Amino acid sequence: MSSSFSFSRPAVITTRELLERGASPGGIQALTESGRLTRVRRGVFVTAGAPNDLVRAARIGGRLTDVSALRLHGAWSRPDPRLHVQLPHSFGRARDPDTGQPLRARDDVVAHWSRALAPRDRLAYPGVAPLAAALRGAATSWAPHEAVAALDSVLHRRLISRGELAATFEGSSRAQRLLADADRRAESGIESIARVRFTADGLECTPQVWIAPKIRVDLLIDGWLVIELDGRESHGSADASSRDYRRDAEVVLRGFGLLHFDYHQVMSDWSTVLAATRSVLFAGRDAFGRA
Repeated sequence: MSSSFSFSRPAVITTRELLERGASPGGIQALTESGRLTRVRRGVFVTAGAPNDLVRAARIGGRLTDVSALRLHGAWSRPDPRLHVQLPHSFGRARDPDTGQPLRARDDVVAHWSRALAPRDRLAYPGVAPLAAALRGAATSWAPHEAVAALDSVLHRRLISRGELAATFEGSSRAQRLLADADRRAESGIESIARVRFTADGLECTPQVWIAPKIRVDLLIDGWLVIELDGRESHGSADASSRDYRRDAEVVLRGFGLLHFDYHQVMSDWSTVLAATRSVLFAGRDAFGRA
């Protein structure tokens, strides 16, 4: 039993699947008592070390999707603390296993109702929607800049190919357009979001540009204005801050304009980001005769 009961990562498994793998009822009980399995609902178990979101989804009777699935797959996901669970329509009157209240009444759970869940034997990560399917959902329902950020992240990390995404996105013109805008050079979600928003506002924006042998910048607008984006809480150390300052000076000495924005500004105060960027672009064209 131990050789046939193995997962590369924590997952959801049913009693039927355990029996098909050669477990006996006594063996299942032993696995449960040893902590290798945890029973979350009738006939459903999670393996040791399962993330809390996976356990919660299994208790409800569905599988993780949308933001919750993308986080486990290692993709960028928009900030949303709620649990996103895919459930069949037959669960429409399901009750919360913890409170006994109708599942639809929970404000910390978002139910994504589906005609049927994909066959379990086709899931690379049991209990979690396939990466391509979760991305298709994001590309059809999220804001464009957020969806592209998720697509950029999976392409950059080589979690899935552009061809696989194109096949999954067939039939959705919106998803196909967003995939065309995706750029695997992007190295962070905030960078992707800023790039998409600048482009939507009519600015020529290129990610990850080398402007000197040892200097690569997050974004370059109109070929001369450098945009650096900081998603960190702080610079971390005095030495790191000093390196950043020296790098900034080198960027300016090479004739480039420079602006810094942080995560909060890009996500919550875009009007100020855009206004500041346009102001510098206008001033630079006026002062230096840039076209």
